[in-house]
Amino acid sequence: MKILHVISGLEVGGAELFLERLLQTMDASEFEPAVVSLEEIGPIGRRLQHRGIAVHALGAGFSPTGIAAILKMRKVTCRLAPDLIQGWLYHGNLGASLARRAAGLRCPVVWNVRHSLDGWREETAGLRALIRLGGMLSGSAARIVFNSEMAARQHERLGYPKVKAVIIPNGFDCERFRPDAALRLATRRELEFDSQAIVIGMVARYHAVKDHETFLQAAHILLEQAPMTRFLLAGKGAERQNPALRRLLEKSGLTERAPALGEREDIPALMNAVDICVSSSRAEGFPNAVGEAMACGVPCVVTGVGASAELVGDTGRVVPARAPESLAAALLELVRAGAAARKRLGAAARERILRHYEQGAIMHRYAELYHEVAAYTQAGRDHGAA
Repeated sequence: MKILHVISGLEVGGAELFLERLLQTMDASEFEPAVVSLEEIGPIGRRLQHRGIAVHALGAGFSPTGIAAILKMRKVTCRLAPDLIQGWLYHGNLGASLARRAAGLRCPVVWNVRHSLDGWREETAGLRALIRLGGMLSGSAARIVFNSEMAARQHERLGYPKVKAVIIPNGFDCERFRPDAALRLATRRELEFDSQAIVIGMVARYHAVKDHETFLQAAHILLEQAPMTRFLLAGKGAERQNPALRRLLEKSGLTERAPALGEREDIPALMNAVDICVSSSRAEGFPNAVGEAMACGVPCVVTGVGASAELVGDTGRVVPARAPESLAAALLELVRAGAAARKRLGAAARERILRHYEQGAIMHRYAELYHEVAAYTQAGRDHGAA
């Protein structure tokens, strides 16, 4: 089955990394993938090309009124002649439907929404309009994949048909992300963490929605009662060269206690180095960093947005968003619980990932969806022909 994946861009991000993992794990004897980036190829696109996957970049972003972009999309889609088109993210979903229409194809289109609407009022006017437009046009999709029940319910209120919703959560590579005592020791030595320090980490790009300010405020509160704690920041923009983050670190008195490492590729090492992982997001789709920490046997404290609480279950703590005092209290509880209690929670967290979010099983659900949609569409054609 030839599948054309249409995505906004291929810079490093949660959806982009998930697409990369999906294409790497799907059976090449069953599926022949190709990718269209509505923007540039990006680092993930180059990695996919290195693996022999065709990647096409339109280069100018998606514009429904851009004649040049439409013609490019039509040319690529006609040449590939896909059996199914999979959209990713709001722009990519509209691009997928446009690709089929521009090429005059009858193949099914599947949308993939990887966003929650917890922060609806804070979204830009342009994004809100795009999401509403998606609701108006979502009837063109054969299925709409959401990575959480909450996101599906939120979008249903904006016109995304409930009957077309399919819930497939993110999956995690439990061989790459696993507890590793030697890696923990080596990484803590590299980062100069004392062996007795309790390290609390936040792995997230620097963006208002991730709310580093609340995390650092909570850290400042926590230090007054647990002075042995240290903190770790990693992610795109989460580096000392970022003036906004540097000001937050100085304001919180954490300049010397919270190394800000920026974007890193050794995430399994960082997750093994921490004792507790935090997601302080104001809004969230499906927090990959939390699932990766859980797979490494690390208990998590998260805000109750998006799929965070659904993911953590009873293996960590859930607090309100934008509430540094509540976040600090939950962290203090886990700090005072002791290493043995945190280890038990971490083991339960890994077991939860293995049971419900193991990568192979999740990717198999995508394969089943593609076969189901293709078979249903073909049956409809055959019935129409009869």
